[in-house]
Amino acid sequence: THKFLPTSCTFVKEKFPEPFEKYKTHLPTRTPFSILLNMMEILHCTEEKIIKELLLLLKKLRFPNPLHKPGSKYEQYYTLESTVICVCCSDSDPQKYYGASLSCRKGNAKRILIDLSCLNTWHRFVSHAVMSFTLRAGDGITFPESVKCQAYLRDWNENVYRKRRPCLNCKQLFNLPDADLDKVDHPYGNCAETECLSKLLFNNQYIREHTLMKNDTEENFETLTGLTKASLTTQLAQARIQTNENFLFYSPMQSNKE
Repeated sequence: THKFLPTSCTFVKEKFPEPFEKYKTHLPTRTPFSILLNMMEILHCTEEKIIKELLLLLKKLRFPNPLHKPGSKYEQYYTLESTVICVCCSDSDPQKYYGASLSCRKGNAKRILIDLSCLNTWHRFVSHAVMSFTLRAGDGITFPESVKCQAYLRDWNENVYRKRRPCLNCKQLFNLPDADLDKVDHPYGNCAETECLSKLLFNNQYIREHTLMKNDTEENFETLTGLTKASLTTQLAQARIQTNENFLFYSPMQSNKE
């Protein structure tokens, strides 16, 4: 291992120099698993094929599951794997959109990435909803009935994805039907539904125009954004990353936006 890692690291740096430079000054906008899922979309196209090939790859990678170490049950899973993926689509568009839950486990990493996603990555409606539920009473989104959303949780023992109902947070954020109303211990914005519904909003004009967003005013959004920037600056300082609110973002495989 000691002989392999330096050589491997040098090769990767030469092959992909930009990330190794940008990480010193720029903040991330996506998890590695989100990028992996994006690559699966490009390579395999159909939902069935994407899930099949993703499972084959995860089996080959042999991520430890769980790690059997101190911490919450979510902290015990391997950092690079998202526990849940989600697929959404609309009757008005055959295109399917994919998302992954945030695979950040320890400390305030999850909170930092949610704040970064609200400020830079997700569609305005999704960012508004997540910030509002995080900071105050909450402003939910109501999608047209034509929107369908299905999450999958990987069964590590059998290496299969099993259907999973939306959680209470997703019910509050997105008014998704047939949700599990039991209390959850992960923050708003953590779920895979967040990413795939954001992609749907970016890419489907009909859905954007027929989606209802409570209290969607410029004043409200600017207030939420300002509070989130302040929170993020504090969280980054706690992680020993000093910055002001003029954040620089690094976006590999930039997703389509208007």
